[in-house]
Amino acid sequence: MEPNKIEQARVKIQNVIKTLKNSVGYDEAVDATVLGLVARENVMLIGPSGAAFALLVNILSRLVQAQLTAGDGSSPLRRLAFVKIPPNAALPLEEGWILIAAVDEDAFKSEEVRGKFVKAFVKYMDSYDLLLAVKARWLHNYTAIASMEDVKTLHEYAISLLSKEDVIKAYYENVVSLVEQLRKKGIMISDEYVIEVLPKLYAAYLAIYGATPENMVGAAYDIILYAAQSPEELRDIKKTIDENEVAGLFRLLNEGKQLLYMMDYKGALETFREAAAYDVSRLPPEQRQKAEVLIRAANEYAKNVQEVIRVLREGAQ
Repeated sequence: MEPNKIEQARVKIQNVIKTLKNSVGYDEAVDATVLGLVARENVMLIGPSGAAFALLVNILSRLVQAQLTAGDGSSPLRRLAFVKIPPNAALPLEEGWILIAAVDEDAFKSEEVRGKFVKAFVKYMDSYDLLLAVKARWLHNYTAIASMEDVKTLHEYAISLLSKEDVIKAYYENVVSLVEQLRKKGIMISDEYVIEVLPKLYAAYLAIYGATPENMVGAAYDIILYAAQSPEELRDIKKTIDENEVAGLFRLLNEGKQLLYMMDYKGALETFREAAAYDVSRLPPEQRQKAEVLIRAANEYAKNVQEVIRVLREGAQ
């Protein structure tokens, strides 16, 4: 597969994610939805009746030029569908990319519905997100940023990554080790989910954000959220991640990347230097190795930002 084609698709899909987050909030739902789309995994958005799931999916369909089928859980599902699931509904799962909003808690409790889905839990929006959503609904006419061909490109690239020994090794060292840590705390993620679903999400994350050493470490902390079976379990998973110093270091690295994207070079440099100065000596060997990967990345980013700042200063003289 052509690297340029992959990179072009990656930039487009990242812009789709940013546009959605700036339009409807629901950040975790947006991440879950796009990851599921690239991984070709069914996505379940769980929240109170009246949450703005339809707005999210409608804007997404415009941004990626997707055919959108609406249904009630009984009609055939096509390439991209938004289905509101009533309680005790039987899902006609067919091949294709399916986006599902479970608007009733009873529907979510059905074992058939819970299944293998990528799951994101949503609450009602706060006032700021409501402002964004009202503007998204009434002021903006969204045009395509990407296409389903771009989604297909990243999906095929993601699947190709899973045929690489080093990616499977990284998945085992980072995702499976986190699953084992969660199981010790009573959060039971099924073997089937670890074998069938999480690898696709891991590879989709790498396809979207880059198969870099730091992402191979950090992807685990993002994708594991979508294995939660309840809001309470999601809370416990987040607590475990918050206690993980490697996860905190990865979060700091991503903050630096975000500042770099906003062209706040001074802020980005300070953040990367903070990450690079992290003391790994107190960490156990397994975590130390992961932290060192992130520190090397932070040093490289700091070096590149310093060069950008130097060039800008010389240009201003």
